[in-house]
Amino acid sequence: MKMKSNFKLWPVGQGLFYSGTIKYENNQNFNFVYDCGSSSMNIDEIVDHYVETSLIDKTLDMLVISHFDEDHISGIPKLLTEVKKIKKIFIPYENGIENYLLFLAFIYGNDGNINEKIDEIILVNSTGPENENNRDFEELNTSIEIEDNFSLPNIKVGVFKGSSIKYRNLWKFKFYNTYLRKTNFSSKIKEEIINLIKDSGCKGLEELLKKLNSPVKNDENCDKEISVKNSLKKIYEKYCSSSYGNSKQNQSSLCLYHSPLLNDMNMEISIYQHDILSISTFIDPFFWYGDMIIGTLLTGDISLRQEKQAKRYNDFKNHYKNECIDVLFFLTPHHGSSKNWNKDVLHDFPMAYFYLNSAGLLSKYDHPSDSVIGDIIKSGRYILNSNEKALVEYSIDLIDK
Repeated sequence: MKMKSNFKLWPVGQGLFYSGTIKYENNQNFNFVYDCGSSSMNIDEIVDHYVETSLIDKTLDMLVISHFDEDHISGIPKLLTEVKKIKKIFIPYENGIENYLLFLAFIYGNDGNINEKIDEIILVNSTGPENENNRDFEELNTSIEIEDNFSLPNIKVGVFKGSSIKYRNLWKFKFYNTYLRKTNFSSKIKEEIINLIKDSGCKGLEELLKKLNSPVKNDENCDKEISVKNSLKKIYEKYCSSSYGNSKQNQSSLCLYHSPLLNDMNMEISIYQHDILSISTFIDPFFWYGDMIIGTLLTGDISLRQEKQAKRYNDFKNHYKNECIDVLFFLTPHHGSSKNWNKDVLHDFPMAYFYLNSAGLLSKYDHPSDSVIGDIIKSGRYILNSNEKALVEYSIDLIDK
């Protein structure tokens, strides 16, 4: 056996928590997580279980945050508490460092702490020039100048202009974030952080985050005072609330394709769907695909609908034109919402036979939609559902020919 890999869609209900472990020579592991949140249950126990069973040295190599809705990130403060280190965090890039500030507002507003936990925060701008051969995970050059009042000690902040990276010539990762209409909305996040720093009598962000429990005047009601921590939480809630077109938050989702790079190997695939409340486990038969590349495409809450967004879907499709025949596992966008679905995916990604879905059993949003499930099943594909009671797991093992 040359290399083993294992991937899980954790049972978080209405939310998303996806993890991957790539095991290679000398029992070394590369561990990554794509989103970690839930709005229908307490995710802390699941995060504990993940860290205990998957992170031997409590080090996470890569955390990818698709977007900042709470059902995708509510477990990250707990994750930060339990791990020793997260080497790189990738977040969607829009027009500046506002998403970096929004991430900090959420973490520190919800009792989290990144001090001495994170090496680098990287904003992904996948519209940059593509040069796949020179972007190794360990050697990414992403440094940018951060204003002194926004910098934090020992944490690099950078912009990755491109989409593809590789890990030790073993695994490929390819990001995508769509183009968005520019607004002045995101700049207001920066303004509010600056005002909070001033109102708290601090010189910069570093000093502010050391005074989380200190009072600060509430601009909306000046006769009351709230803490710095609660002020940060209010900033997060304001700029991620449904009143600010939640659809834009969803559409800003950072998508991620990943697959092995070793083309001279045979691949063995096993798929499991566990019922966590009983002993019974459904195990799909083993599948042999010879020397084909087996990839996974994770889509966050992006919308792939055509209608008025035909150009946007075509942009997504064209971005992954070199990977489309390698996608075997495809995450249904936005928990299987019919408003985000496009059945053209079934044609444009012809080898995507397994559709992953994560949603609550009693979802008030009707996730996954019957129409989405129907399209998938009628096409002869499979839908693998994760919810509060079910865990989806699959393995890709590379074997010498």
